[in-house]
Amino acid sequence: MWIYNAFIIHILQTEPDSVGSIMVTSAAATEVNITWVPPNSRCPVEGYYIEYELTNLDMCQTVDNPTRISYGFVDGTSATIKGLVPFSMYSVFIVATNQAGNGTEAEASVETGEAGKY
Repeated sequence: MWIYNAFIIHILQTEPDSVGSIMVTSAAATEVNITWVPPNSRCPVEGYYIEYELTNLDMCQTVDNPTRISYGFVDGTSATIKGLVPFSMYSVFIVATNQAGNGTEAEASVETGEAGKY
């Protein structure tokens, strides 16, 4: 008679860590291109949720109670946010996600260029 030990192995998936370094690769008057470093997580990332909000209009007027706008979901590590106000500052928020849930939100400030300037 043979006796075998039965093992059930559960792999516990955890939420991803926060993304690293959000960088602006280019900025124009009405759009910014951003990239970020994927989180150093044990479990694979399925994608990223991106939101942004206007925080400073014309670089001289603080926006009270800014409203977050959803850019949406991307599966890569870059995005181009369009339709922005020239010569203004925005906060960008990125959250990595996987089957276990959402990671911690990362935030960065980005600036748009002046209209008509290159």
